[in-house]
Amino acid sequence: MRRILASAVVLAAILLPLQTGKAATPMKSVKFPCKTVGVAQLDPIVVPTGGPSAHEHFFAGNKGVPNGVHDYDSAISQPTSCTFMGDTAAYWTPTLRTATGALVPAKVVVYYDRMAQPITAFPPDFGMVWGYTKGVFDPKQRSYYGWNCDNTEPLKPDFSTVDCRGMSSSNVVTFRAFSPYCWDGITPETSNFSDHVSYPVGYPKNVNCPMVSVVLPRLRVNFNFQTQFCPDCVLASDMQYGVTAGASAHTDFWNTWQQSALEGLVNQLNA
Repeated sequence: MRRILASAVVLAAILLPLQTGKAATPMKSVKFPCKTVGVAQLDPIVVPTGGPSAHEHFFAGNKGVPNGVHDYDSAISQPTSCTFMGDTAAYWTPTLRTATGALVPAKVVVYYDRMAQPITAFPPDFGMVWGYTKGVFDPKQRSYYGWNCDNTEPLKPDFSTVDCRGMSSSNVVTFRAFSPYCWDGITPETSNFSDHVSYPVGYPKNVNCPMVSVVLPRLRVNFNFQTQFCPDCVLASDMQYGVTAGASAHTDFWNTWQQSALEGLVNQLNA
């Protein structure tokens, strides 16, 4: 209870100023850093039994998840590495390692966006996966997913030519992915956590979901890998999907927020 009350106190300070933009960009947005909290071959939404996942992941946010907490009721009581303490959700992406196997550290920034329509908070225990697994790529900055030097160049489908050496504004290789936010209202009961959410038809030029959809916040999770140039690096999921140089990159989200804090954030974004 103390965590929820404290979240309400700091919510306004975190949300201000809300960013505004043109039609193809978020109307309102809030961001906060979430430190990485561990590495594990786990995926609590795709493999909810706690068994090993198909590949290794870098986790941020909920501190219990990479240590084996895989049920919702236990996860919501765990502390968070995010600067907004109400966000006890879990975010993860495949790990990046050098050719010699050394782990490339990452820093994480999470964005919650309200697009043109009012949004609804993610329901408790909601999960989704997006990025390469959705099968859509576009180089536009605010579209689907991709690699770049933070915000300094169009998105690329892999990191083989992402060279951040000598750049004045950024010197790290970043994987960023904008989530789909049109939800069909159905909570998946299988390991498929991609088909229940979609992008608007004509996205990113059109940002409006169909009337039959539940409109969720659009998430962007930036994993800023602490390397300037690493064309020989290996993303943990690449072998599984038969690709190279990070082309299989994707992001997972599990809503283990303090739900009242999430609903307060959504109310502010809708205001």
